[in-house]
Amino acid sequence: MEYVNELYKIGASTEDIIILAKLLKPFAPHLASEILEKEEADDKWPEYNEAYLVSDTVQLIVQVNGKVRAKLEINSDDLKDQEKIKELALSQENVQKYLNGEPKKIIIPKGAKLINIVA
Repeated sequence: MEYVNELYKIGASTEDIIILAKLLKPFAPHLASEILEKEEADDKWPEYNEAYLVSDTVQLIVQVNGKVRAKLEINSDDLKDQEKIKELALSQENVQKYLNGEPKKIIIPKGAKLINIVA
């Protein structure tokens, strides 16, 4: 409705009406189809590029004794290097605060985005 109100204020172009009809299509398909037919526009949704869906960084959660103590942003290529992940996790200030010396065990499941440290 806000978009429609803005179109009333500034005066809607044909392109604006086509965009509105495409946005309305999931909610009011028959009305949107009629508008698109009247404007002689295509009835297709925009295509997407899968290359933009892949993220370069991954967020890892670091737990100490089952409680979240830190979050790491690392490069997705570094997920395979478990030693580097361990170093980064243990170097976090908040993790160091809850460790009493050396950790007993560090659990990093393959493909997971969670590091569990048992102190």
